[in-house]
Amino acid sequence: MTTVRCCQGLAAGAALFAVLGACGLPAGRVARAIARPRPRVEVTIRSLTGTWEAVDVTAVRLEVFVLTLRQTGDTVSGTLAAGDRVLASDPASPARVDASGSIDLTLGRSTESVLIAGRLDSSGDRIRARISGLSDGSIVVTFRRR
Repeated sequence: MTTVRCCQGLAAGAALFAVLGACGLPAGRVARAIARPRPRVEVTIRSLTGTWEAVDVTAVRLEVFVLTLRQTGDTVSGTLAAGDRVLASDPASPARVDASGSIDLTLGRSTESVLIAGRLDSSGDRIRARISGLSDGSIVVTFRRR
């Protein structure tokens, strides 16, 4: 009797799988996985080319920095005017702007080099930057597009 019940259970299972299999697929077709390419994240950064100005106000002084940048693709070069000093980047080694809008621009000669490490904000009209090498410490300023 248990053998009969076992056979009935197997027959019911086979019938159930046949019905379920026939519900979703047309006869003779096999479902294939569709390979879709992963979406790429593309970041668009507004060009850095132009004139940027920042003001550093302390108890002792007020200093205006004028940064002129030229961007070609992902390379950036430029000049920095700070008081009576004007420093230019080396055309042979321009800075690179990355996908997040960060740049590390070295200006001046090896004896008098200044580093501007900054990042473009989401509006594309401000660069928050740290200027190293102009004085004893670093100066943190925000350059605004003119």
